[in-house]
Amino acid sequence: MAYYPTPVCNAERTEYRLVQRYCDNMIISLMDLDTIVLFVGPVLDACYPAGIVIALYYCMCKDCDNKANLRAAKWATIAAFLMSILELLSR
Repeated sequence: MAYYPTPVCNAERTEYRLVQRYCDNMIISLMDLDTIVLFVGPVLDACYPAGIVIALYYCMCKDCDNKANLRAAKWATIAAFLMSILELLSR
């Protein structure tokens, strides 16, 4: 038996969102793999450097909850994201 999420409130809006999600999934599933990579590639190129900075921070930092360390991680993540955006725009 299929599982259909039950709407918490505003049944018409929830049904519209489900139909929209199903249509989006259908369109994406009909695309060729090269087309999907063409759209998703630049987004991943922009997000990976910032994600790597966050992962390295939590792996290497001894006191993750320290305010100074969190501020440094925040600005390092922002800088990595901005640099990746600039790199994408220069292509």
